[in-house]
Amino acid sequence: MKLIFILIYLSIVFLLNSCIADKLVIHQAEFTTPTASLPVNVVRPGDSNRVDLAIGLSYNKDKSINLNTDNYVQQAEMNFINSNVNITLDYLVDNKYSIFTGLESALYESYLLSGILGLGYIKKNGDYGLRFDVGISLSGNHSKALVSYDYTGFNGTKYRVSENIDKKAVSYNYFAGVVCNFINYKNFNPFIRLGYINKNLFYVGVSDDSFNIESISARNHGFMLGAGTVIELNDVVYSVVGINCNYTFAKPYLDNTLIILPFIRFHFSY
Repeated sequence: MKLIFILIYLSIVFLLNSCIADKLVIHQAEFTTPTASLPVNVVRPGDSNRVDLAIGLSYNKDKSINLNTDNYVQQAEMNFINSNVNITLDYLVDNKYSIFTGLESALYESYLLSGILGLGYIKKNGDYGLRFDVGISLSGNHSKALVSYDYTGFNGTKYRVSENIDKKAVSYNYFAGVVCNFINYKNFNPFIRLGYINKNLFYVGVSDDSFNIESISARNHGFMLGAGTVIELNDVVYSVVGINCNYTFAKPYLDNTLIILPFIRFHFSY
């Protein structure tokens, strides 16, 4: 009896693996994702052990870009959501190390929720401080697409299948950044921030139960240059105001694109 079950199982696996979906083509698609962003973590004079809670807003007009076409993508549009709200929690130890986490949501697309988790290292040198951050994040994407593909059944029958896809998914990203800011001015301490984030833009796969699933996807390389100032309101509350220039590309489907994001963050430190 056990041998019979094993043979049935192997037969099912064989049949499923014999079903093949290939030659996937995106005929028309609309992809939506939040623009890649990173929290601006700064160094403050007199820091030691502290917990820092920040609420931030970045705001600009959303940007839509037509993707480059090839044999696999006939027509597609990428929508970057540029207006986002975020909240982060940063825990510092001995003014040298930190661990931070947070959430970010597209302002008009609440289902595009992102999360972040990272580690920081703080270094002071005279009149300025350096903050190095690395970590991972998760971000929401929304894909609407009309696709077609060749489907070959286990009996060898082949035919072309068309399918409408409307899917929300979460993808992983990784990032690194460094912030340099003055720390000895009384109320205003300018900063500059350099950052990099590798982010998934879209993923379209055949929604088939077989083990042979074809997909088309693209990842975004985002290089960030930001600048602004830290405004010290009192010992507990301070604000970070600035502008972020996000230079992004995802060859071969997306040309180099510059996205500018003004932002403001309010921090509560205790």
